[in-house]
Amino acid sequence: MGKTLDELFDKLDAVAERMEQGFREIDKRFQNVDRRFEQIDKRFEQIDKRFEQIDKRFEQIDKRFEHIDKRFEQIDKRFERIEERLDKHERRLISVEEMTASLIQMVGHTNARLEEVQADVHDLHAAFKQTNETVTFLDKKVWEQEKQLFLLRERFDKYLDDKNRS
Repeated sequence: MGKTLDELFDKLDAVAERMEQGFREIDKRFQNVDRRFEQIDKRFEQIDKRFEQIDKRFEQIDKRFEHIDKRFEQIDKRFERIEERLDKHERRLISVEEMTASLIQMVGHTNARLEEVQADVHDLHAAFKQTNETVTFLDKKVWEQEKQLFLLRERFDKYLDDKNRS
């Protein structure tokens, strides 16, 4: 009976050790989950900062619109007094709007071109990486061939020396 109790305790110890190992693995997984949550939290913080930047930018834009609104009120007052100046300002405004439209088109074209350039740079990087790997491979093969040639030359020289001695 003492022997069976010892065996039973040994088995219980083994089961307890396996359970402890399982708990350690669970703890590791929880740590991984915690790390992922921390990464997610950091990403959300970055997103929050971007939203704050966007909000500040909108505030700046709102202030500029308020400023523009005040300017329009001034222009309306001047319109009542000086109709000729308004025509002149109106022509300038149309010109500015046309330039703005032109600039918007140019910005769109520039963005498209930048995307093309970025894709080209990505392709060049991939090609460079492949070429570099190929060059490394070929360099290794050339070195192996040179080594083989050297050994062959040594054998040939030894053969000639042996033949000349005989």
